[in-house]
Amino acid sequence: MDFYEEGALIWLDVDTTIREASAGARSLDDFARAFYGGDDHRLQPHAYSFDDVVGALNQVQKYDWRAFLNQRLQSTHEAAPLGGLARAGWRLVYTEEPGEYSKAFEKARRTIDLTSSVGLVIGSREEPSAVVDVIWGSPAFDAGLTPGMKLVAVNGEKFGFQSLDVLKDAVKGSKNDAEPIELLVEYAGNFLTLKMNYRDGARYPHLERIEGTEDRLSAIGQPKAPQAP
Repeated sequence: MDFYEEGALIWLDVDTTIREASAGARSLDDFARAFYGGDDHRLQPHAYSFDDVVGALNQVQKYDWRAFLNQRLQSTHEAAPLGGLARAGWRLVYTEEPGEYSKAFEKARRTIDLTSSVGLVIGSREEPSAVVDVIWGSPAFDAGLTPGMKLVAVNGEKFGFQSLDVLKDAVKGSKNDAEPIELLVEYAGNFLTLKMNYRDGARYPHLERIEGTEDRLSAIGQPKAPQAP
């Protein structure tokens, strides 16, 4: 379901392109007001086409929006579309330590999110050992992990609510361990031993400022002033 995040990144690309081309005079807010505005009392659905989106964007800022959107919507790429993020003055980097948001999210959900390393999400409030998500083509996927399994042990050490760190420690220590990470899982009443080949250690995403660029991302994130009726 990464099309949700990629869709947001594409619209960030649109927004920063408008801001750059208009020298900051216009933004995606202007498009939203023009495209979604209209008869406030209308109850019927208002259908629209790709041409309508392109036309509305061109009314806000002249640009080859047709080619811009077609390139991003009609083709695929292994990497995420991060052009808008760079134009906003930021880059995506990875470190061995999670950010404050990641820590708070994991604590609130009782979840371990290792999507950027082994491609695995473990745990929920109801079941801390449940395999919640596995990224296609990731080391976890290649090892045979699937949602519905329960993680019992990591490298022979018990995994559970009181011992969640054994999984994180195994991933972090993979840089110095020549052996794959061994996982004991329960699935449909059976116990399986799976081996996860991974050597890159802990990886957590962070945003980093690009020196010498305009910080458009902070401007985009500012609260919006209410519009006059």
